[in-house]
Amino acid sequence: DALLKLNTAVGNLHALDLFEEMQTAGIRISEGLCVGLLSRCADGKFLRFAEAIVTFCRARQGMTIAVYSAVMKVYAYCSMYDKACDLYDQIRADGLEPDSTMYGCLMKFSVECGRTKLSRELSEKAPCLDIQNYMSLIRA
Repeated sequence: DALLKLNTAVGNLHALDLFEEMQTAGIRISEGLCVGLLSRCADGKFLRFAEAIVTFCRARQGMTIAVYSAVMKVYAYCSMYDKACDLYDQIRADGLEPDSTMYGCLMKFSVECGRTKLSRELSEKAPCLDIQNYMSLIRA
């Protein structure tokens, strides 16, 4: 577990092997571990491993708002705002509802990548808007 986290933090491809070994050995991989690893992937811009974690989550335990939020962070740190916005449709297709923080992030990312229609749609659905959200809408 610690070795996996260390390799993830530095973007070492050995993390992929360790993660696969854990799966093969039948070691329980919790949602919390996956979210923590995704957070480390964001810091190191380790997109390849982040996508492997998402594949695992989808196959085993399904995606949750916490996992989606962590993946969104990875895309944002990699300046892949369009991919971060694409997660919104996947979240909705999975029957999940973003929280207000996620709505705010999605609004910011949609402005960053020029998806003004999406930013307006998100502003209508967001439970409450703070000043940052309003500033994103003005920029759109």
